[in-house]
Amino acid sequence: MAPHNIGFTATFQPMSTPPPPGSEPEHPEQRHEGPPETQPPPQGYPARDYPPVGYPSGSYPPPSGLAGGTAYPNYPAGYPGYPGADGGTEPPEDDPLVPADFGGWFERVIGVFRRSWRTLLIFQVVLAVLSAIYSALAASFSRNLTALSGALGPGFDPNAGPPPDLVAAVATAGMITLIGWGVLCLVVAFLAPASVFVVIRDAEGQPAPLGEALGFGASRMPAMIGWGLLAWILTSIGYVLLFIPGIYLSIVFGAALAGVVAVERTGIGRCFALVNPRFWPTAGRLVVYFLITLVYLVVAHLIASAIGGDPLSTTTGIVQAILLIPLGITSAGVAVVTYAELRFRENGVVTTPALAAELAR
Repeated sequence: MAPHNIGFTATFQPMSTPPPPGSEPEHPEQRHEGPPETQPPPQGYPARDYPPVGYPSGSYPPPSGLAGGTAYPNYPAGYPGYPGADGGTEPPEDDPLVPADFGGWFERVIGVFRRSWRTLLIFQVVLAVLSAIYSALAASFSRNLTALSGALGPGFDPNAGPPPDLVAAVATAGMITLIGWGVLCLVVAFLAPASVFVVIRDAEGQPAPLGEALGFGASRMPAMIGWGLLAWILTSIGYVLLFIPGIYLSIVFGAALAGVVAVERTGIGRCFALVNPRFWPTAGRLVVYFLITLVYLVVAHLIASAIGGDPLSTTTGIVQAILLIPLGITSAGVAVVTYAELRFRENGVVTTPALAAELAR
């Protein structure tokens, strides 16, 4: 602010003895008509350094924009910052992805379903079609194996070896199982980053065209395949060895892997850094969702079996794949909301705008 000191010095004139009546001042030019506050000081007196009115001018540091939080390189300007390193600050109430508590977590998962179900539905329909094809092939080969296994009845000669048709059927079934499982994993690795892209962009109010989402998924697919395969191997080993490590790794990777690979473009080591400080709250959220999923799967299987007539029939597989579409859409919301909460609890400036900015890198 520029100093406002106009006319200020005239109000602090030093006292002097007035001249006798009728005498003229020694310096007539000192006579000045006007308000006292505008008169200059008499000549002959030294100028006084009086403090100026207002605030002194000078360089002021720019506002940090963060209320105690640390700087974040991709945090968009103009959005309020919230410190999160000490865990004592709550997220903005209107943030569409970052919850403040368990109830907010549920609300935001439902919000993801409402905002992004159209695009996510396309992704899940693709998975449902592939799953239905896989189920139909598996059911067909299962029936063939059942029929051929009759040759291993009481009249079977162990010295003669298994029938050639049975060997061929088992080999074909195993090959189809591996190929189908591999194709499904590749499609999931492609659609998981695309789903994260759609959910975050929709939450931020930015357009999320299908083509752009698929392009993003394709760009992150190789990393998702590599890190996802490693996570699956580690989790499987954990279940085989002591079971408890498998549960722990399932929670860590289920909560953060998709977001870490899609948003941060890093690896599974980052998952541990995010989840471990918030392990029990994160585990509680995922366990509740797992129980809900388990109940839903049982009900869906019963409905599909009632329609298809046989649990292993092609019709049953198709109906079950269709019934699992809403569960797939919800799973995308669970993954992104859980990841967004972990990011905020680690660094209080990371809210939905920051996540959207990271996607645009």
